[in-house]
Amino acid sequence: MRSAVWTCFLVPACDGGGQTEGDDDTPTDSDSDTDLVGDTDFEPTTTSYESSTLSGFVTMTSGEVPAAGPANTFTAVSAGFLNAEGKVEECVRRQLTEDCVDLSCEVISVGGFVGVSAGTIDLVGLLQPIQLVEIYEGLYGGFFVPTGPSYYTPGQDVTVTASGGDVPAFSLTTPAPNQNLTLIEPDRAPGSTQVTLPAATDIRYTWAPTDLGAVTVSLYVLQPPPTLRSIQCSRLGTPLVNETIVPLAKAAEFAEIPAALESVTYTSTVLTVAGAYPVTFELSSPVITQTGELYQPRTILFE
Repeated sequence: MRSAVWTCFLVPACDGGGQTEGDDDTPTDSDSDTDLVGDTDFEPTTTSYESSTLSGFVTMTSGEVPAAGPANTFTAVSAGFLNAEGKVEECVRRQLTEDCVDLSCEVISVGGFVGVSAGTIDLVGLLQPIQLVEIYEGLYGGFFVPTGPSYYTPGQDVTVTASGGDVPAFSLTTPAPNQNLTLIEPDRAPGSTQVTLPAATDIRYTWAPTDLGAVTVSLYVLQPPPTLRSIQCSRLGTPLVNETIVPLAKAAEFAEIPAALESVTYTSTVLTVAGAYPVTFELSSPVITQTGELYQPRTILFE
């Protein structure tokens, strides 16, 4: 599943959903409190570009799933760095609302994929330090704890440092999110994996208020290649605004959406550029339902 990160299309942070190291992107009161979710007066803007052939990520997941019983936590860490020489993707990014983008990328050429090294990777600011070593050509992993306490202390800074190799050395810091995020709306029946909705109908998502991290709702449009398309809405955590509206009516004006795979994530993300490599550092916690179960992605069919 993490191989999907190799393309910027599948990484909300690549589209500005995360904070760039060194930038002051702290939301002001007006950012958080007064902008209208799903504002109908917002004028969509369009940007065209070619996606980068270089990419890297370090990602960690840790947190609590109350319905899982006593062994209710898990932790996993992985990383990867890639040079996709010869890959060509032509992308169009439409800003639909303050929160949401409609991103379409057409794969012109697949090219070759070469994993590259970033040296040894260390993470500190956790329950205990973690070190990752390269296990195969640019892929790092081998750290997975199925049970035990969470490695996060909410709000505490977590730092990742790479010693450098083909990818120059880098260091990134981001605060840990809470132990989990409770999704309130749309309500989810246990085991529900598919739903049918009217076409071009906006969908409202709400969650329990949080003052850490960001909530991202992504709808990956199910359609034949070579075009990849997603609708992505991201909002920084704030106790005063705990909702986003996926503006499918606006998105449908550009192209019909027959079906989509839904994903809701709760993350703290920071970006940097190491040499020529865009690198994402992401900490995520589980999204749970109101009954305490782990949120499961679902397929949405439109009629």
